[in-house]
Amino acid sequence: MVDTRRPLAVAFTDIHQGYLVGEGGMVRVSGDGGNTWHDLTSGSTDYLLTADFSDGRHGIIGGENGLLLSTRDGAETTREFRTELPVQIWGCALADSLTGWAVGMMGTIYYTQNGGMTWSDQTGSALTDWYSVAAIDQHTAVAVGTNGSIVKTVNGGSSWQRKAKGLTANHLFDVAFVDSLYGWAAAGDLGVIATIDGGDNWNFICSSSPERQFRCIRFVDRNHGWAFLLDHRTRGIVMRSRDGGRNWSEKLSREAFFVLDIEPVSSTEAWVAGLYGDLFHTLDGGESWSRESATGQHLYDLEIPHPQIAYAVGAYGTLLRKQSEPSPDEPAIPRGLTLLPNYPNPVASLTTITFHLSETRNVELAVYDLLGRKVDARSLGVLAEGDHQVQWRNAGLPNGLYFLSLQSNKWRQSRPMILLRR
Repeated sequence: MVDTRRPLAVAFTDIHQGYLVGEGGMVRVSGDGGNTWHDLTSGSTDYLLTADFSDGRHGIIGGENGLLLSTRDGAETTREFRTELPVQIWGCALADSLTGWAVGMMGTIYYTQNGGMTWSDQTGSALTDWYSVAAIDQHTAVAVGTNGSIVKTVNGGSSWQRKAKGLTANHLFDVAFVDSLYGWAAAGDLGVIATIDGGDNWNFICSSSPERQFRCIRFVDRNHGWAFLLDHRTRGIVMRSRDGGRNWSEKLSREAFFVLDIEPVSSTEAWVAGLYGDLFHTLDGGESWSRESATGQHLYDLEIPHPQIAYAVGAYGTLLRKQSEPSPDEPAIPRGLTLLPNYPNPVASLTTITFHLSETRNVELAVYDLLGRKVDARSLGVLAEGDHQVQWRNAGLPNGLYFLSLQSNKWRQSRPMILLRR
């Protein structure tokens, strides 16, 4: 029997491990880059609306009726928690394998510091619906919601401070950061708001009009971003910015075109998906687009586990996997981040880490143990395009197998590392 349940969100932790969640408690996992998918038992029949995984094992899933699921074994088993109010959970975000937040309607904010084993209620005013949350680090998060509401915590949610009071009364449906300082939110017909100090202060950086509403916005670095606008004639427009969102140029415009998700790969490559099976791809900054979908089903969510592979999920069990060919003029090194094996490995005390960036990006280094706990971390700062080497010194970790991880914006790559002190 064909399963027609709708997958509503897709998440990949690397080019192999992926997850689908959706209606009827759907949870599916793939270990081969999405070629095959296996149904798992979530223990619920509620709609699952959002998911975030920090690695191949640790993740949190939010759904309707206040449902929060957590897993430590790649969703083979899940732990269920219900919020005090039976609301929809619209956003969830993990700062690492143990620390994360989930937000939803009627002021709902919940926090975990043990991978979802337990949750702390940080709910505030019921007058605000929270639509999106960004976890900047273990202690810091920013949430946005109705009536221009923005809140920030710097102490793990023990307290939340209102930001940008009176800046806008428009609903803020999405917030995205490319590093610990720079973030953006779409403010509908008023334009785009941005922060350059980690969410403490927000300002309008470009204006719009009642006829043109910013609905979705994504950035790949501090300068290059993509956005979707809807005008009063139901014409949808994909825009591109090269100066941090201050100015935008129109790159794709169609009647009855409504984008539900944008996933940029680089400053020049992006995928967009939306209603009626619309799935478009550009490799040249939006100067030309290829239509990649033959389905007529609505597409709700996009995920790019690899610069040349895209997944889109949608109505009636729709799951699309698209693979693009690199341009013959492009270098052989993939776009994004490429992490090479560290040397020496096994590591006695000091090892050298070599990696390549295809463009200027903020890079963070972390080391995880076999339980997925972050045991060491440091920011490498904003690094220029090209090859880089950094050294990592073991400051007292016991012998054993660890995972060395580099993260640059939405790209994360990991390599196994053996510590062997003689």
